[in-house]
Amino acid sequence: MKTRSLLFFALALVLSLCLALVACGDKNGEVSKLTAESGITADGVFESGSALKAEHHATDSEQGKAAMAAIDKPYDSARVVVFDITLTKGGEKAQPSGKVKITMPKPFEADEYVTYHVKGDVVEELETAVVGDKISFETTSFSYFV
Repeated sequence: MKTRSLLFFALALVLSLCLALVACGDKNGEVSKLTAESGITADGVFESGSALKAEHHATDSEQGKAAMAAIDKPYDSARVVVFDITLTKGGEKAQPSGKVKITMPKPFEADEYVTYHVKGDVVEELETAVVGDKISFETTSFSYFV
């Protein structure tokens, strides 16, 4: 009788663990948060196997100059950062399937921040929130962010 109770307990424990693991897994093969090596995070819906990359470019670099020229507004180079944020899946560039919240450490101290999304010749000003030592904004695609 004792062996039977022990077997029943072991089976119940295994079943409970299996259910817990299934509940934690994503049923659609998706992930909800990606983090780049730079500490920048993206919250949204991404296919499993996706990766986030955030490459910083100096304002006087070729990429930085191109992004700044698209914005065409006066700026203090000490208070501007340029990031090329990309999403990859299987080594190929991809775009998110919906809205994504980007969060990053404050690049410098300021009372308020303005974020521009530069997509070729199109520039979009994004609402930027400040919480503690981080800033965040939402986007539906990736490219250069200033």
